[in-house]
Amino acid sequence: MDTRARVLRDLVEQLEIIEREDSLQALMGLDPEELQKKIRSIIREREDAEEERIRREELAREQAPPVANAPTPPGSAGRGNWYFYDPQQIGRGLSNFRKRWGNRALEDDWRRKDRSGSATAVKEDDEDDLKAEGKETAMAEWKDPETYLRDIPKDDAALAASNGRICNALYSSGMIYKEQLKDIDNAIESFEVLNSRFEDCRYTPESHYQLYRIYLQKERDGWFSLEGIGSQTYADIILERWPESEFARLVRDPNALQSDQARRLEEEAAYRETYQQYRQYAYMPVITACDRVIRDEVNNHFRAKYHLLKALAVGGLKDLSGYRASLQAVSTQFPGTEEATRADDLLASLDGGGAPKPKPATGPAFTKEDGPHYYVVVVPNRGTDMSTIKASVSDFNTSYFGHTPLQVTSAFLDGDSQVLLVSPLPNKAKAMEYHGLFSANEDLLPGLNDQGYPAFAITNDNYGLLYQSKAVAAYQAFYLQNYLGGQ
Repeated sequence: MDTRARVLRDLVEQLEIIEREDSLQALMGLDPEELQKKIRSIIREREDAEEERIRREELAREQAPPVANAPTPPGSAGRGNWYFYDPQQIGRGLSNFRKRWGNRALEDDWRRKDRSGSATAVKEDDEDDLKAEGKETAMAEWKDPETYLRDIPKDDAALAASNGRICNALYSSGMIYKEQLKDIDNAIESFEVLNSRFEDCRYTPESHYQLYRIYLQKERDGWFSLEGIGSQTYADIILERWPESEFARLVRDPNALQSDQARRLEEEAAYRETYQQYRQYAYMPVITACDRVIRDEVNNHFRAKYHLLKALAVGGLKDLSGYRASLQAVSTQFPGTEEATRADDLLASLDGGGAPKPKPATGPAFTKEDGPHYYVVVVPNRGTDMSTIKASVSDFNTSYFGHTPLQVTSAFLDGDSQVLLVSPLPNKAKAMEYHGLFSANEDLLPGLNDQGYPAFAITNDNYGLLYQSKAVAAYQAFYLQNYLGGQ
């Protein structure tokens, strides 16, 4: 994906969070009658917008230029009303046919041809039906007033959580403007809005420090403020409100930032070297290196990452209890960090997503085999850009399995989920090698392997059972016992 397009998508996501939370907070102060009236108004506005979108699309199709060199039917002075007199309709019909059926040869029983394969070549008719069903469900949700009532903050705790999401989104959007888009004016506005709205949220100190750094750089470039607001304004606030913080230390000693950056670069290089050992399955040396940093370098910038890397290496040794204990240590010692979130996701995956493990008698009869495997990731239909995910996994495959020809496909599993399939993996050992690298990769799979989605190796026969039964949790329990358990 183009880098700028990805950055803009991330920015839009943050701005939508702010808009959504603000809208929900505005609804929470209304009495029941006003609330229902407001929700109906929101739904009507959305319906009007949808109708306008459809109208514009139809108008654009009608105004599209005719197909070049299209023959005029005999006896017709123009396009006419009959379908086969209209080359545009014929073209659209052919396009829709190929989307659904592919390029089919003209022969008897063309509709059935190659349609009766096993579940591994997932039924395209079912996919189309489920896709349409998913769209209808999504539309029904925004037309249902209960959707809005469900998400409105109803108490102080819910309001605080909503404000926390706004605070995080404001800071994230400010950093995207500043670091990735180099749009300093909008960065300043994002940080200033955060500071004016939240006296003390998670990112208030960081927001003041970012403004200090922005204005300091502007002043070094010759800029000055007619209003008397500049880097010193924010330096004074930081020193007064957070005198013992890391930001205050950096304000007092601007050279400390350069020193810290140099040390961070050295620490990053050392961490990457250890991570490369992990990728080469040198689990014991990785655990030793991580233990040394954890014991001797209490101020290491990558301390949380070393804890997580150690946990992954322990998992690589098939020590399931040690793996679980190490992940729990990351979650406990580094709350609120990306590493803790990753550890929580892996723990949830071990526990079958937090749901009770199904009893073997109630699930399909999965079997242990050492033949060809798929690698499967189950992702939600809603909010998923499958083309982007496929591209990321393909890049990962090229980087780590360049000599193994792997295909990346997808299929709808049910109305809520779809599966991404990587194949063919020749045996269980290769599938588990894939699982280890896929789970640990931090460079090519962000937003996929760090979301807690069910991910597992599975044989052809077991995938057929899984697809028919939709029993993802049951297979996760089987996978935990027969794959991750080292059996």
